[in-house]
Amino acid sequence: MNILYLHDVNSKLSDKKRMILEKHGNVFAPNFDYSKEKILSFKTIVKYVHPRKDVIIGCGLGAVNGFIGSNINGTPALLFNPPLMKYYKYSKAPQIVQGPKYLVLGAKDEVVDPRETLTFLKDHLQQKELEIKVYPYLGHEISSVFFKELVSDYFYNLKFTFRQGGCY
Repeated sequence: MNILYLHDVNSKLSDKKRMILEKHGNVFAPNFDYSKEKILSFKTIVKYVHPRKDVIIGCGLGAVNGFIGSNINGTPALLFNPPLMKYYKYSKAPQIVQGPKYLVLGAKDEVVDPRETLTFLKDHLQQKELEIKVYPYLGHEISSVFFKELVSDYFYNLKFTFRQGGCY
């Protein structure tokens, strides 16, 4: 399985989280300078999504770009605290939303207001394409312990769905 990991602003994939992801497949984690471009261009996203990535995982601003990447070809995505309301509306992404998405939101997130994300999703997605978990004590940072638990559950469910003949 090929995994595309998109980091948050002023961040990158830590060695601990990379090891967690590598248990599930090959990890591609390009580094972006978000000070130049918050929302990656379609050309850039396609460059990383289309050499067939099976799953996109993104955190923060990387999750917004992962959301867009998932829309391009229906790639399943695990997205942590995406500030969709703030940034997606400025992207040149199509408004047709496709691709199964699993979103993790922290109710205590001091960077991304989960209520804004939920409002955005209510207006843009159909229920069957989306699973949302709001964790009451989670902030913006995702510990490696919690990341491992969520990623393991996500890949278990993803593989179970593939075995059952579904696309996700």
